[in-house]
Amino acid sequence: KKYKFDLMDATLSNGQVPRLPSTSEQDPFVKSLCVTVTDHSSMLQQQDQKYAITRMHLTLEGKVRKPMKELPPMDFMARNIATSFRCLDPENRLTATALPSGHTLLLDPSMQGQIYVNGRFITSWGQDPRIGSHGVALFGMDLHSIPVWSGKIVDFEALKVAYGQLWHEILIDARLFDLNIATRLLNRLVSGKDGI
Repeated sequence: KKYKFDLMDATLSNGQVPRLPSTSEQDPFVKSLCVTVTDHSSMLQQQDQKYAITRMHLTLEGKVRKPMKELPPMDFMARNIATSFRCLDPENRLTATALPSGHTLLLDPSMQGQIYVNGRFITSWGQDPRIGSHGVALFGMDLHSIPVWSGKIVDFEALKVAYGQLWHEILIDARLFDLNIATRLLNRLVSGKDGI
């Protein structure tokens, strides 16, 4: 049996029905989730118990919303996804992980101000008035155990506590001596860039 669910008719947990414009470059396809269920009449017997096997196969089907020549490049979605998840970054950027919290300080200058939670990009420093509106971003951070809902931080006090804990652990950790983090911090405070 094959069941088809129109993803455009789905209702979100907050009651909203997502709608994509016909010219959306983010999603040029009309998608339907297809679930194919296969029941096997044959029974498996193991340790005096009988089992029936039911297999479910999930696929996405859809037609193109716009002419083929107007479609974005094939790697458009992949590149967008890669920018949202730090583990998919093809470059090996310099980081420092604090112990025992596991929070990560992103040392690469290109990641200044980027805030990740559990490896997923959430926001940039200063973009929300509750964080970073009073100063310039010096480093990026990847924090854990921060409440996030619909891709947004919901507890900024927890974020501030985690960021303070991250700096406390980073600055006293002898394992990270070679990264010279205290000097990097001082140079970025004074000149806005790493020293030579």
